[in-house]
Amino acid sequence: MEVSRDYLLLGTLVRVRRGVPGRGLIGAIAAAAVLLLPAGAGAVTYAPVDRPGPALAVSQDKLDASLGCSGDPATGPAPVLLVPGTGSNPQHNFSWNWEPALTNLGIAWCAVTLPDNALGDVQVAGEYVVNGIRALHERAGRRISIIGHSQGGMLPRWALRFWPDTRAMVDDQIGFAPSNHGTTGAEVLCAIS
Repeated sequence: MEVSRDYLLLGTLVRVRRGVPGRGLIGAIAAAAVLLLPAGAGAVTYAPVDRPGPALAVSQDKLDASLGCSGDPATGPAPVLLVPGTGSNPQHNFSWNWEPALTNLGIAWCAVTLPDNALGDVQVAGEYVVNGIRALHERAGRRISIIGHSQGGMLPRWALRFWPDTRAMVDDQIGFAPSNHGTTGAEVLCAIS
C-alpha cells in the first residue's frame, strides 16, 4: 500500500510516497533543493575583503552620536559592541544586563542606538553597525566582539557581508534570537505604525 504526504519544501510542494524506493523525505528534500537551485549556485561569492564596501550615506555626525561607550577598549579583554533589537534601544536591551556585566568584568563596550528604535530601513541601520564596528576597532587597536539581540543579532551579519573591511575587525559575533530568516513577531509593530 502506498501512503502519500505533501510537504512544502523550499517554496515547492513535494509529494512523498512512503514505500516507494528513493521517495522518502530525504530524497524529496534533495530533489527539491536541486530543482530550485540556479546553475552555478553552489559557489557563494562574497565581496572581496580588500574593499571597504559602499560609502556610508548617513552623516558621520549622526553615526558618531549613535555610539555610547564605557571603559578603555585598548585595555583588558576584547571590547564588545552591543546592538539592540527591533523596537528597542541600548537602554532597554542592555542597561540592566550586558552593560553592568561587562563593566564588572573590566570589558569595555560600546552600544549603538539605531534610528527609530530599529523600526526603520535595515539598510540604514546596517550603516550604524558598520560605523560602530569601525569606530570601536579603531579605538581598541584590535579585533572586537559583537553581541546583538533580535534584529541586532542579524544586522552585524549584514554589515560583515556588505562591508568586507569589517570582517577582519571582528573576532566574535553573537546573536541572541537573531531574525536571520525574518520574523512574524513584527506583524504587531507593522499594524500599529
